[in-house]
Amino acid sequence: LAETLNRMLDRIEDSMESNRRICDSIAHELRTPLARLHADRDYLAASEPGPAERSRLIGQAVEEARRLQAVFDALLRIARIETGLHDTGVRRIDLSTLLRDAAEFYGPEAEARDQRLTAAIPDGLAIEGDPDLLFQAVSNLLDNAIKYAPVGGQVTLETRRDGARIAVTITDDGPGIAPEHRARVTERFYRAPGTVPAPGIGLGLSLVAAVARLHRAELVIHDGGRGRISLILPVARGA
Repeated sequence: LAETLNRMLDRIEDSMESNRRICDSIAHELRTPLARLHADRDYLAASEPGPAERSRLIGQAVEEARRLQAVFDALLRIARIETGLHDTGVRRIDLSTLLRDAAEFYGPEAEARDQRLTAAIPDGLAIEGDPDLLFQAVSNLLDNAIKYAPVGGQVTLETRRDGARIAVTITDDGPGIAPEHRARVTERFYRAPGTVPAPGIGLGLSLVAAVARLHRAELVIHDGGRGRISLILPVARGA
């Protein structure tokens, strides 16, 4: 009984520490865009900028507001998934089509960076789950791969079925995630050193991890000195 109680207390302590880190991260993440919004508003109120400068300030304020909205939307979605409040539209999914659609959607972004995005996806892959959430998870992984791969690099989306599981693997020519940071990259707002200058809000992998848990899937970050990550999903019953 004492051992069980100690384990329970340890989990409570870990949960409280996690909540503290999340609150600190939210405050840190929101401080900068809010400060910029206040500064732009005060400048507009106290001066009479020309049309070009006024347009620039308004556009900057709109962009900061969009960033704030993106942060809150992502946090709410993750929270709803983790607490079981998300209204999942679980059904049989043609995973092959979903993955091809995701690769096609991100094709222009890869081309804009002179990257080559290739997809090796066999027909007939079927799983059970929420197609919207799974599309979002795969999109986040592709977005990260394109973001951190060098200009002119290669991004690959491939799948492989192994018995009752399907591995969706995305590989890029980027530096990957160092072993000492892998345990934390799925935490909200955590960004490994060296990745901070890249655009993003630090919630992409947190959402992927939440979607993986919801679908009884596994998120695996591979070794190898470059970006390589897999989402391993159970196949649909009877598939």
